Amino acid sequence: MIHNGQLTTYLIRPINIFIQGLFQYIGNEAFYIFAFLCISFYFVKSEYSSWASIILIFIFIVCTYLMFYTCISCIALTSFWLVQVWPLRPVLTALFLLLGGQYFPLKVLPLELYNVVRWSPFSLAGNTLSTILLGHVDGVGILENILVSWGWLLFFMIVYKFGWKCGLNKYMGVGI
Repeated sequence: MIHNGQLTTYLIRPINIFIQGLFQYIGNEAFYIFAFLCISFYFVKSEYSSWASIILIFIFIVCTYLMFYTCISCIALTSFWLVQVWPLRPVLTALFLLLGGQYFPLKVLPLELYNVVRWSPFSLAGNTLSTILLGHVDGVGILENILVSWGWLLFFMIVYKFGWKCGLNKYMGVGI
């Protein structure tokens, strides 16, 4: 939208582009999100006995989706300054695969490195979510992960608002 000038048509409407994009994402992925939640509920119900833990897990899932969407939105704002954003996609995928525990379990890392990587947004969306669904995290650990997700969400929202403001100052209305 930025490079071909379509952003102007959204800017003159009284809508929040971030919220509109979030609901568009949810709408496009609704089937997969619903299937994931159903499968998660099955595993969670078999691993956790208290409803408080189950509710905390679903709060964590929602926080993680919002945090990761906001992270991706921040990365998308680089299109105000970059001519092509597509080269960032393999870098983002590599970060998610490596830091999210998709290629190897993060527990095999040295303890100092693991203690840093496990709080990254990629690990929260990948490795931590899997370990919670497998029942390897207790209620206090789930609550810690929720707080860290909210912290990342707040950080990404601040970055997004700042990046959006700076990007709009650079935007010319017909593309860059």
